[in-house]
Amino acid sequence: MKSRVSYLDVPEASRWISNLGLRPKRTAKLTQRKGGNTNVKTGSDLVDSEPVYVPELPRGARLPPGVDTSHRWLDLYVDWTSKKSPMTPTFFNEAAGLWLASVAVARRLVLPMPHAPIYPNLFIAWVAPTTVYAKTTAMNLARALADDVFPELLAAQDSTPEALLDDMAGMEPEGLDDLPKRDQELWMRGCVFAGQRGWILDEFSGLLATAARNYGAGLMEALGRFYDCDPLYRRSRRKRGWVVVRDSYLSLFGASTPAALRKNFLAEVLWSNGWWPRFALLFPDGRRPWVDSVETPRPPVLAEGLRALYRSLPRPTGGETLEALRVELGPGVHDAWHAYDIAMRDDLQTEEIGRMGACYGRLPTKALKVATLLAGLDWAVEIERAKPPTIALRHWCRAQQITETWRASGHRLLASIAKSEMDAIQERVLSIVSKAGRQGITLRDIGRHMQDKSRKDVERAVEAVMRRGDLESFAYNPPRGRPTVRYRIA
Repeated sequence: MKSRVSYLDVPEASRWISNLGLRPKRTAKLTQRKGGNTNVKTGSDLVDSEPVYVPELPRGARLPPGVDTSHRWLDLYVDWTSKKSPMTPTFFNEAAGLWLASVAVARRLVLPMPHAPIYPNLFIAWVAPTTVYAKTTAMNLARALADDVFPELLAAQDSTPEALLDDMAGMEPEGLDDLPKRDQELWMRGCVFAGQRGWILDEFSGLLATAARNYGAGLMEALGRFYDCDPLYRRSRRKRGWVVVRDSYLSLFGASTPAALRKNFLAEVLWSNGWWPRFALLFPDGRRPWVDSVETPRPPVLAEGLRALYRSLPRPTGGETLEALRVELGPGVHDAWHAYDIAMRDDLQTEEIGRMGACYGRLPTKALKVATLLAGLDWAVEIERAKPPTIALRHWCRAQQITETWRASGHRLLASIAKSEMDAIQERVLSIVSKAGRQGITLRDIGRHMQDKSRKDVERAVEAVMRRGDLESFAYNPPRGRPTVRYRIA
């Protein structure tokens, strides 16, 4: 039996964007309830936010009231970055901290589950308008910390698809001997972790543009394999022969704007092939009131915690397989995960969530990845590490809280993308009708000028523009033929 679903108010765009899973049937206000029943942080410190449709978790999958979800390292990272870059949404900085931990692991933690082994790498995309949310400022804080602790684990910021594959295969680049000695040493250290990389991209849309060109053929498929931690990826190339990536593990952190990614978010193939569902899609919940940045020194504990995680895990030995410590589930964690898994992959899999359904199916695994990172960070700073890393219930609860934030964020992003697409269609309708003059134009003829859009899209756009009062309809009686309805600028 499907769970009861509650809805948030959706603006006028919801009439058009049913294919994106944003079609409301009734409205209700979803708020942060006492005791954590919804487990969705709504960003109460934000203003100008538009509510969107988010299905409510079934009661059995909600977190228990009053549960402790604190985490010393992650909370400290969020506190520091929020002071340095206060206009960046808090959950953006939280995800950046998790990305740093995922890079440090470098495929050396694994959670054995019946369906598959789970490695804690992450794909994270910050999507927000330029300037307002200080994405670059916050991203540079994460980049600087990574450069200080494990620069050898970072992939080149600018790289062709073939060069990226060569790097992850450990192939020596041309001109290596001509580089300064310190850069040669950096490459040598990184070669040990060739297939395990962290990749940070300031302008994420460039990656997708590259993949769409002929020389980018196969790039997105390869990145998908690296997210899935394919133990043996092989590619045959006409000019450069075979490339082999062993024990792949890629943590990708990118940022862009809704405008730059709109076409990509509307592309059905990027949802059906699992590209977008692999990501934590982070989109702001409105704008924060203005807060000035505070010059705050980076707490030494942040670098120390990451360095401890990086160094305490097994070092590569040059063998065929990279050794990974097995992570264990503590008391109550399996049951909590199982309830969340059923909710995401069954209870909430209704037609109303549309494309987000594929994201829902991956959220329980993402939560396990996050919980593994939180447990690993705690384990790494223990004085005595007699036992392997163990995911405690508090780790799981924080992880589910985080992925629930990501779930709501994904709905907001799709609503924003869809609304902007509908606005663009309406502008095209107005342009076409204005050229027809006072004699007007029929709906059929409007559609002929917009053959790249479906008939329903055009009809809904015309209806919306008429409701705004920008268009008017009138009856037209031609000398010959049947009367028609035409449209003109009001």
